[in-house]
Amino acid sequence: MGRAGEYLPACGLRAGADPARRGRYARCVSVNREWAHWRASFVPDATRTLAETDFLVRRLPLPAFRRVLDVCCGRGRHARELTRRGYRVLGVDLDGEAIAEAERLAPEAEFRQLDVRALGSLDRGFDAVISLGQTFGLFDAETNAAELAAMRERLRPGGRIVLDVFDRRFVEAAVEVGTGRMRIDLEQDRGAFEWLLYTPDELGAIADEAGLRTLLVCSGFSEQAPADGSAPRFQLVLERPA
Repeated sequence: MGRAGEYLPACGLRAGADPARRGRYARCVSVNREWAHWRASFVPDATRTLAETDFLVRRLPLPAFRRVLDVCCGRGRHARELTRRGYRVLGVDLDGEAIAEAERLAPEAEFRQLDVRALGSLDRGFDAVISLGQTFGLFDAETNAAELAAMRERLRPGGRIVLDVFDRRFVEAAVEVGTGRMRIDLEQDRGAFEWLLYTPDELGAIADEAGLRTLLVCSGFSEQAPADGSAPRFQLVLERPA
C-alpha cells in the first residue's frame, strides 16, 4: 500500500475528506484530450475492453438483455464491442467530442450528448444499463442516488444495471484520507473531477432504497474475485424486480 503522497497504482487518484461534505471523495485529473492521450499510452484498452465485455455478456446474456443504455459511454469502447456481439446500444455522454469519436468508431451503435442528470428524458424499457470506469459518483450523495433511481426507471421489469466503481476501502488503505495527496502533472488547463467513493455495502444500500436487488458483487470483472477492498474497483450487478 502506498504512503501519503505516493501514486496509487491503477487509480490515478488524489484522495481526501472535505469537512463540508458528507462521505469520502477522490480527485482525479480531468478526463480531457491530454489525459486520454496519456492514459492510452499505458493502458491496454483493447485487452481490458474485451475482458470487461466478456463479463457483461455473462451477466447480460442475449437475447434477454439485448437493448443496453451505456451511461457516460465516452468514446464508445464498450458500445462498439457490445454491438459487434449482437446488442443494441444507446450511449450517452456529456462530452461532445467523445460522442463524435464514438460515432466514428462504432457507427452501428446510437449515441447522444446528454448530462447524466437528465437520464429521465430518455425512453424507458431498456433491458440493461451499464456505467463503467468509475463514471458513477460524480455528484453529491443525493444526486448520485437520484441518478441510480433514474437508471432503474429506464429499465423494464427484470432489467439489470452493471456498475464499476472505485472501492473506498482500497483508497483509504492506500493513502491517509484527509491528508494524502497523489498528483499527476499534465500540461492542461482544466481542473479535476471529484467522486464520492462507496463501499459495496454502502452502494448496495443506496440501490436497495432505489428499489433494486443486488445480484452480484465482485472485483476485477470476475465472478470469482471477491470485493474485499484489496482491488481498486468493484463491480455491482443490480436487478429491477419483475
